[in-house]
Amino acid sequence: MTLRKPLIAGIVVLSGLSLLSLGAAAVAGQAASAARIGGWQPGSSGRPPGALIRQRLARLRVLKDDLALSDRQRQDIKETLKAHRRELVPLIRAVADRRDDVREAVLAENPDEQAIRSAAESLGQAIGDLAVKASEVAGEIRPLITAEQLDTLREFRPDRRAALDELLDRFSGE
Repeated sequence: MTLRKPLIAGIVVLSGLSLLSLGAAAVAGQAASAARIGGWQPGSSGRPPGALIRQRLARLRVLKDDLALSDRQRQDIKETLKAHRRELVPLIRAVADRRDDVREAVLAENPDEQAIRSAAESLGQAIGDLAVKASEVAGEIRPLITAEQLDTLREFRPDRRAALDELLDRFSGE
């Protein structure tokens, strides 16, 4: 039981980068005009990000089961993630802080396009920093899993994108 939390955290960090990247792209592309997704606006009820996060976490639980990691693999992955914790945590916090900066700039009483773009650029840089480190960690984890498990991870990516597209289509009314 204690091995599962770090493993899930590692999977969330590594797979969550796609969500963070999507968020940065969406913010950078839409922030200046405070674009809406269907009838959704930041701060409204029924927000797509909440549904997306819940859906992603459920899919990660399924992925964890589908990977069928051995106890040894779990332990090795846990140790690898633990070894990088001091590097990853500040990078993840930086992404969260920059996301807050973007949100504040977008929702300011008098939004300023330059401030929004600057905050979005800072978010993009933070995401890039985290992505580089996550890539290094993934490179260390990759040899710990079998070819079949790697295939399962690769098959999971298009499924995540299809789920995101479906969610966005629902909210945009398409």
